Amino acid sequence: AIFLVNLPLVAVALTLSLMRLPRDPAERRGRGFDWRGAVLLAVVLASAAYVAQQAGRGFTPTLAAALAGVLLTGGVLLWVERRQAHPVLDPAFFASRTFSAANAGIALANLAMYCTLLVVPQYLAATGHDSATIGFSLIPLSLSMVLFAPWGGRLSDKVGRRWPVAMGVGLQTVGALAVLRSEEHTSEL
Repeated sequence: AIFLVNLPLVAVALTLSLMRLPRDPAERRGRGFDWRGAVLLAVVLASAAYVAQQAGRGFTPTLAAALAGVLLTGGVLLWVERRQAHPVLDPAFFASRTFSAANAGIALANLAMYCTLLVVPQYLAATGHDSATIGFSLIPLSLSMVLFAPWGGRLSDKVGRRWPVAMGVGLQTVGALAVLRSEEHTSEL
């Protein structure tokens, strides 16, 4: 429910964007937005999130049906996008090893970050901390992202992207391992 506060903000942003941003010239030539691909991609991502959520409860017929739905919808998405002149998700990009590796790295780094943002509050709550303490403990996590993201971007412009990304993922791994080992009863979660 805490994420519902975003709905009015998104509605205002979309309305202002539609009113103020210039139209893409390609759109005027009849090359519109790939709505079918966007809807299918949203269904695949939402279904995959549901499968990930249900997977923690063990393998059930509901999980099997949801997983089959993700695979079926994903197949339909690929079929539709391969036939689209300007797809929302171009499957041909994934033929590039560099593109695929970069996306896998981004996905894993985001997974680690969001798992940390989920597990740390749960851990602190399970160890008896109050809501205010839990909220304040998340400030350094968010603040570090705000402060270091621009610095990382400038560094990657100067020295290339490989070393800053490797350093960032390495530091993230060290931090996650430190959180993991911080208490012996972490497994109680």
